[in-house]
Amino acid sequence: MKARRAWIAGATGVVGAYCLDALLADPVYGDVQAFTRRPLSRTDARLTTNVIDFDGLASLPAPQPVDDAYCCLGTTMKQAGSRAAFERVDYEYVRAYADLAARSGASQFLLVSAVGADTRSSIYYSQVKGRAEEAVQAMPFRTVHLFRPSLLMGPRPEQRRGESISKAIAPLFAPLLLGPLARYRPVHACDVALRMIAVAKQDQSGRHVHYFTE
Repeated sequence: MKARRAWIAGATGVVGAYCLDALLADPVYGDVQAFTRRPLSRTDARLTTNVIDFDGLASLPAPQPVDDAYCCLGTTMKQAGSRAAFERVDYEYVRAYADLAARSGASQFLLVSAVGADTRSSIYYSQVKGRAEEAVQAMPFRTVHLFRPSLLMGPRPEQRRGESISKAIAPLFAPLLLGPLARYRPVHACDVALRMIAVAKQDQSGRHVHYFTE
């Protein structure tokens, strides 16, 4: 069987780092292209790191073809510093990366979004996530998978005090989140990454939304 080709953006993030490790551990993928702002410490014979300026994504020529494009881009309002900066990463970069993948012939696009993503939401964060989802779904991919985790568990490069407190408390309340509320349970970033790759290998078609209810 012909080896698949994967792209990944956001490989230094909490989900992206696990996703990159899993891609390189999976024999299904013979070539992995990572798009990053800085060089990765990880090396592998199948890995090519493309250090780019994400502000120039829209003008990049299409690289070599790709089968599955993984998008783990994302920041927080606190990290970004302003609404405009947050939207640049979580919407504009996502849209530009998806466009580049579409121009390179990607058949599948897999996006880490967030629970509550909705353009009609009263919450700005959720609005932006919803707009990113809509932009990706409008592109000519055979398959789009939208992953909507709630609070992500796992190590992060930077310490977020409020989030650390939430992570400590959330597992205590998780069993109380039943029925439709189960999608708001915390989920480990590694589980999200592994689910993304498992779903990609199912080779489905159409648009699919994934919640983490277990």
